[in-house]
Amino acid sequence: MTTRIRRSLLAGSGLALALVTSSCVSQTRYDEMAESARLYQDSYNDLASANQELRVENDDLRRQLDEQGPGAANPIEASTPIDPAIDERMERLDELARRLGNAPGDVRTVDVDGGYGFVLSDGIVFESGAAEPSAEGRAVLLELAADIASKPYATIWVRGHTDNVPMRREASLAKYPYGNIHLSTVRALAVRDILVNEGGLPAEQMFVAGFGPHLPIAANDTPEGRRANRRVELFVIDEPGAERP
Repeated sequence: MTTRIRRSLLAGSGLALALVTSSCVSQTRYDEMAESARLYQDSYNDLASANQELRVENDDLRRQLDEQGPGAANPIEASTPIDPAIDERMERLDELARRLGNAPGDVRTVDVDGGYGFVLSDGIVFESGAAEPSAEGRAVLLELAADIASKPYATIWVRGHTDNVPMRREASLAKYPYGNIHLSTVRALAVRDILVNEGGLPAEQMFVAGFGPHLPIAANDTPEGRRANRRVELFVIDEPGAERP
């Protein structure tokens, strides 16, 4: 066999091997696509079956409501369990807020994820333009600290807020060169110090943040709205596992 013939046979063998390999890859890819199509079809069938079951259940609920007539209680809402302890706690907190507040909105309670909170207007905690709590504010904070300490909790967030009016006085800018966000942080830290040093709450369970004007709860285009936005919040988060605000 000559060298030329031997080279031709080797070349032909290589071509055949390439064709076989290509054929195998194509068949494998085809099998994978076929399996994927089967899985998608099975998923579709499962979803279609579940959808049909939901349609039947929905029709049953509609029929029950029609049979009960107008004004009947929603069977889903009626079956929702209500924890009476939550209502009792919020009533107690609301009464505490009413007792501490000198005017509507001075101290009020709010629900937060995983716990409860107090919103204090800056007027009841601080003198105008000051970052040190007043005597009245100190008394309010100490009573809140005693109430918080009476129940188990995981963490406390102290959050300071201001309105959107920028500082212009040179004396204020000298104290708070970063403006309102600086003032809100310093105020939150002052509240935290009273809760810890005088109220006895553990420092390691307390977190502080100053938001300045960036989380308003009212429009800043009226005096009432700006007054509402100037506030300190105490968010008390229940036992571990609850989400932080």
